Amino acid sequence: MGTVKQNSTTSSMQALVLLSLATLVSCYLEIAPYEVMKEYDEWEVRKYPATKWISTEAQDPMPHDGPEHQKAFYRLFNYIDGSNNIETKIPMTAPVTMRILPGEGPNCGRNYTMSFYIPSDMQLETPQPTDPMLYVEERAEFMVVARR
Repeated sequence: MGTVKQNSTTSSMQALVLLSLATLVSCYLEIAPYEVMKEYDEWEVRKYPATKWISTEAQDPMPHDGPEHQKAFYRLFNYIDGSNNIETKIPMTAPVTMRILPGEGPNCGRNYTMSFYIPSDMQLETPQPTDPMLYVEERAEFMVVARR
C-alpha cells in the first residue's frame, strides 16, 4: 500500500513540476517556424522549413503516456537545462514532436523519436548534447497535420 501511495505522490509532484514549467514557459515560448498549407475545422496541414532539433529515441507500447515517454522528455529537458557541451540553459520551445513508427502486432512496442526545436538564435551554433542518447537532428523541410 505504501508503494502505491508513494508512486501516486511522485506522479502528482511530477505533474506539478511540468505544470509549473508550462506556466513559466508560456511567458515566452519560441515556436518553430511553419507555414499553414491548408486549414480544416479543427486541424491544419503545416510545412516546416529545414531546421535543427534536439532528439532522442525511445520504444514503448504507449508512446504518449508510457514510462519511456517521461524518460525521453527528461533527457531532452536536461539538455535545455544545461546538460550540454557549453553548460548553458536553452529556452523551451514548441512544439515537442513525436515521430512514431508502429510496431507489428497489437501490443508491440512502438519506436519513436521525441524532439525539441532548437531556438532560432542557436540554429547555426547549436550546443551539443553530453548525453549519448541525444543527438542534434538536421531535419529537411517536412509536413505535418496538427490540431489548431
